[in-house]
Amino acid sequence: MDFAGKLERLVRIVPGIAGYQDREKAGDTDQAVRIKLAAHLEQIKLGIEGDKRSFIERNDLSPLAALDRIASKMDKTINMIKYASRGYRRLFATSRVNRDKLDELYAWSFR
Repeated sequence: MDFAGKLERLVRIVPGIAGYQDREKAGDTDQAVRIKLAAHLEQIKLGIEGDKRSFIERNDLSPLAALDRIASKMDKTINMIKYASRGYRRLFATSRVNRDKLDELYAWSFR
């Protein structure tokens, strides 16, 4: 066994360290999922911006207000996802998480 493996085994013996490491890994996974989701939403928003340009080029301004509202809400959502605090609250939240749905989200985000 290499040094890192021995150190990890030793750390698992010390009370409290394993839980901290698990929370840290969960935090890293949470952050990676949020970054991926925000990037995906940004791509969708770019598509909306392209649609707006197409409508302008055709002199059809009727859907622009609605598309602007959607783009604005997407910006708020993207920022909320990107800049959410990285705390450990999600592990101790009072609301239940559907573990299957969470696993699906993680699987999707790492495709």
